[in-house]
Amino acid sequence: MKIKNKTAETHYRLYGSLGSPYSLKMRAALRYRRLPFVWIQEFLAATKLARQHGLPPLVPLMQFPDGSYHNDSSKLLSKLESHHPLARSLIPEHPGLAFLAYLLEDFADEWGTKLMFLHRWHAQAEQELLSRWLAFDNGIGSGEKALEQFSKMLKERQISRMPLVGCTPENQALLARHYAQLIDILNRHVRDHGAFLLGDRPSLAEFALFGQLSQLASDPQPRDQMIEAAPYCHRWLNHVDDLSGHEPANWLAQPDQVPAAVSELLNMIGKIHLPFLVANALALEQGRATLEVPMDGEIYRQAPFSYQGKCWLQLKDRFAQLDACNKSELRPLLERTNCWAHLQ
Repeated sequence: MKIKNKTAETHYRLYGSLGSPYSLKMRAALRYRRLPFVWIQEFLAATKLARQHGLPPLVPLMQFPDGSYHNDSSKLLSKLESHHPLARSLIPEHPGLAFLAYLLEDFADEWGTKLMFLHRWHAQAEQELLSRWLAFDNGIGSGEKALEQFSKMLKERQISRMPLVGCTPENQALLARHYAQLIDILNRHVRDHGAFLLGDRPSLAEFALFGQLSQLASDPQPRDQMIEAAPYCHRWLNHVDDLSGHEPANWLAQPDQVPAAVSELLNMIGKIHLPFLVANALALEQGRATLEVPMDGEIYRQAPFSYQGKCWLQLKDRFAQLDACNKSELRPLLERTNCWAHLQ
């Protein structure tokens, strides 16, 4: 007689990696939402399973209780909202604030990953240590020779991807400043105003920011920088990692109530992220090999990236779905932060 796997029938199975910001984003979100799940730290098994089910070989990968497999953290969170709409939702009730949550999530996922990738792979000392850590995560007990071989392969693969992500020597100083700016904004907010950005409860934004910063807070060089320059931000990440005991209260009522930190983050988005997304979409449309975006008195350059073209279409679609009243409520904030014109 075949015994059914009861855990698979009643729990989600989250396959991920400690070195994956999107995996830790999903793990923290599941913890907060108190959804039953098991965490499976098996990157190679996850990529194999993903291929078997016709998905990109990426983590996090989730098996739903019905047995189906899905990946992409943003899509996973969206599916969970539709499956569990009343269970500690991550999307504010006000449509305008919900759009801000999606916008902040996209900024963290798509621009924040550049900051993480740069600090992880640009210096030789980081390359050596982090490639060994990641190899160990997927080969505990396999012996030094096997670990060193896997480490070498990982290091070469990730370094080769740096130009694709935009983490080039020419962009290094610019991205380093963005990291310092981001952790300073969050440090002042959590020190003086509270743990969350859009009310007395976490949204998509906090978990996306946590995902990227969780890596920067553990990789040696950016960790030391965060501890020295933004110690409260560093400690805040430990809180966001497990908010299962937090009882959600209220969302903000209107976009004009957002704290200064949200305005500052939107300023970054309006000056950095949205211009990049627009230039990326144009480069993809025109079939160009390189895009260029003026930023902070410099020129940011990289090859266009198709996934971020899809992100831009989704953001524009979410904005277009807002009614005239919601757009009117958002407009002063988005105009003040250089976002409005890009979204039209």
